[in-house]
Amino acid sequence: MPEGYCMVFKEKGKLILRQNSGGCGTPPITYSNVSGTWEWSTDSTITMKYKSWMGPVEEEWVVRSLGKNWLDMKPIAQIK
Repeated sequence: MPEGYCMVFKEKGKLILRQNSGGCGTPPITYSNVSGTWEWSTDSTITMKYKSWMGPVEEEWVVRSLGKNWLDMKPIAQIK
């Protein structure tokens, strides 16, 4: 897994999110891996659910382009 922030989309809707483990964004930043879920909301929108240091999170991201081993997307809404 990469050193910094990243997302790993696994089969059967499983998600691993590597995120900042605390509220401070001042270096040095400590990262942690959290488990969550993902699903296609539309043919180009992904909904992700996971827990952060603030509590439960539900987000929608739009997929701008998709390759065999890469994904270009941007956040469009934080539902929770």
